[in-house]
Amino acid sequence: METIPATLERPKIFIHPPENRPKSTSEGGSESCLPVPIIDFEGLENGKRMEIVKEIREAASTRGLFQMVDRGVPHATMDKLLDSVRQFH
Repeated sequence: METIPATLERPKIFIHPPENRPKSTSEGGSESCLPVPIIDFEGLENGKRMEIVKEIREAASTRGLFQMVDRGVPHATMDKLLDSVRQFH
């Protein structure tokens, strides 16, 4: 199964222009500009499950969100998802 690499470029519809982005705390904005935790899902089925679950729990309880990488989603599935998003957008 071919998967999408973690370094895949984000589709432009998910990128907001700089003037629409929240300001950082140094610019008088909120703390919502803190980095989003990145959790590597590689090894989920090969012994790293508890470590990954711990990272998810920590990110969800402290930040409320996280970014998954190396999650093993097939290209076809991502293509369908992005097509649906584009139709909605």
